[in-house]
Amino acid sequence: MASRNFGLGSRDMKFAAGLLLSKLDISFSSRSGIGDRWNVFVDWAKPQGVNKMEKIDRALVVRYGGYLQTLVAKGDMKPATAQVYVSAVNTVMDNATGHRWESVSPTKDCGISKRSHVATESKAMPEAKHQAVQAKVDDRVAAMLELQRTFGLRFKESALLDAKAALKEADAKGTITLTSGTKGGRKRTVPVPRETLAVLAAAAKFQDGRSMVPKAMTYAEFRKACYNQAYAAGFGFHQERHHYAQRRYTELTGVPSPIQAGWAGRQRIAGMAAYLGVSKAVATKIDTTARLTLSKELGHNRIEVTRVYTG
Repeated sequence: MASRNFGLGSRDMKFAAGLLLSKLDISFSSRSGIGDRWNVFVDWAKPQGVNKMEKIDRALVVRYGGYLQTLVAKGDMKPATAQVYVSAVNTVMDNATGHRWESVSPTKDCGISKRSHVATESKAMPEAKHQAVQAKVDDRVAAMLELQRTFGLRFKESALLDAKAALKEADAKGTITLTSGTKGGRKRTVPVPRETLAVLAAAAKFQDGRSMVPKAMTYAEFRKACYNQAYAAGFGFHQERHHYAQRRYTELTGVPSPIQAGWAGRQRIAGMAAYLGVSKAVATKIDTTARLTLSKELGHNRIEVTRVYTG
């Protein structure tokens, strides 16, 4: 009888894929990235009774892509990220089956949105919904939602934050320095007005280790538990970051964000100029300066990315 997982040397789908990827002529970072994304797929598939690669077919992967698209729609995952998650499954299955796998298209087959740098509708979590979901999740997750909403943190950044150390830094300097969980490992500084110190203090109360991750859990275990709560409560964590971006844009410019004001495309500068009673040249300078600041606070350092959040 043929061995399980196409004879790759392990009965565990994650380990089998790791053995497979180690033999491919690709860089270590590529192997690591594909392996991590494959593991996310396995965690999604196992509860559906899929415990070996032979049970994986195109229909299953298409359903997985549909699930990822729900995360994209909530603002919890970027379209490009969802696309590479599906591509990772294609890579593993293509090599595991001896290149007999019929590739699944993330966009055509799964309906995952194509990437866009300009938001056409707000994905920010309204205050009423924020209050409602706070009551549906546990206290630790509620504290993390406040961190994300108040300081513009990504989920991973809020989970790996040393809230106790951040509170001390914020009290002394008026800022916090983010190093753990940031995109590309890039360090950044976020302003902390004194009236928001209470958010850090509340988070610190739940910290029983070096971060917001419970001492008895790994980050992966904690992330899965948190996302299960988010799914059950019907929200996406990234919605809080969208709220931060739109609020900060208003604080920095004195006008609503374009997505809130309904200033689409080229109307953005004209709308701001009319709102402030200034010339378009002045409005352009205000908008550009604000976006430079906001892009740094969000950890992107590219102006165009701010339009994903603010329009």
